[in-house]
Amino acid sequence: MKIRTSIECRGGQARRGRAGRVAVLALLALAAAGGSGWWAGGEGGASVAAVVPPPTNDMDGDGLVDELESVLGTWSCHADTDGDSFSDLEEVARKSNPLDSSSLPLTSEPSLAMVGFQVGRRVHVATLVFVPDGNLHAKRLRFGVRVGDQMLAVSLSAMRGGAPIQVRSGRELGSKIVVVDPVIQAQAVLARRGMSVFATLAQQGTYLDAEACDFAALQGSLFQLIRTSGSGTTMPTQGGTGIGLGHAYRPIDPSSQSPSSVMGEVCAQTTTVVRVVGAVVTQEVIAADCVPGWDTYCSPGCVNTVGNTVRSVDPAALIGG
Repeated sequence: MKIRTSIECRGGQARRGRAGRVAVLALLALAAAGGSGWWAGGEGGASVAAVVPPPTNDMDGDGLVDELESVLGTWSCHADTDGDSFSDLEEVARKSNPLDSSSLPLTSEPSLAMVGFQVGRRVHVATLVFVPDGNLHAKRLRFGVRVGDQMLAVSLSAMRGGAPIQVRSGRELGSKIVVVDPVIQAQAVLARRGMSVFATLAQQGTYLDAEACDFAALQGSLFQLIRTSGSGTTMPTQGGTGIGLGHAYRPIDPSSQSPSSVMGEVCAQTTTVVRVVGAVVTQEVIAADCVPGWDTYCSPGCVNTVGNTVRSVDPAALIGG
């Protein structure tokens, strides 16, 4: 697998894939009392659809803004980085690896993915929803946050500040991919040494999928914890070796690395579970080191995290799995 560290869009023209040419819809959700989410024509809510242009910071028009592509290691000027005919957006939404042409979406079930990236003082939690039949009617996306062991429901309007909601066409006939961009403040995550944003997708009272985006603070920078084994993995590991049960720390702001950071590596931890409270899993770090094979960087403080505890949200537990 190729590691992409420098991308140049020749002639200033980005190549646009099929996903970049479709009409874009914005769904503006009006949440029912006590609820949060988006739906189209669902009971207790309404939606407004309007054609909007792609974000100006989405060079290839694939639905993933350039800052997010920088975190993922995908090309910001090509909608399909690995050339497997699935756009980067769709691969992330369907939990396959957009950097590996041998990694393809395995099922056509509804899918929910969350990826974090930081721009200045704001942390964006890109939330991608794959709807295979394209029917958004009555589907509901609910958000919440974890602070310590406490789980709190949060309305999407409380996390405003991101890009307008988009709806893109998937590769399969009739399929849709919804892109939602909730935002939290970086300082709030740093002050608490970590936080999680989680979401559930349901239709008519039946859960379809769940996902969580877990953030951790390390030496003043923010990272997303990527589960390296078990269920609910947001993104597959990118060729790194020697990673056991635990997490890899993926930086969400590549511009924030220190001069002593190791490029082409990621901070990986081996952990053991010490406590489970509902959907919140607390693990103790028993080994940590920088491992190669990632298009990102490893903080020099990685090895010093041994003995620390890490909290994350188990997506399966959110829906009774």
